[in-house]
Amino acid sequence: MAGHFCSDRVPLQALHSVLQKIIVVPRPITERIEKLRQEIAELTEKNRIYSLGPKYGSAVADNERRFQRLIEIVEELKSMTDWKKP
Repeated sequence: MAGHFCSDRVPLQALHSVLQKIIVVPRPITERIEKLRQEIAELTEKNRIYSLGPKYGSAVADNERRFQRLIEIVEELKSMTDWKKP
């Protein structure tokens, strides 16, 4: 018997396939989430570099702008899930 089973009759992979067809996220939303993930990765790398360098002048201002942008991204992601609230 191959694969994991969630019951005696239904393979887990088959159940996953059915759920993917039922729970559909519109393409523009998935594309936007992908762009936000990329932006978060870029901000994370810049923050890593900032943490290794001197903290004065424009470096501090840039870090504050990155932090503000991360807050904006979190708010945007939260707004994408508002439809789930009862």
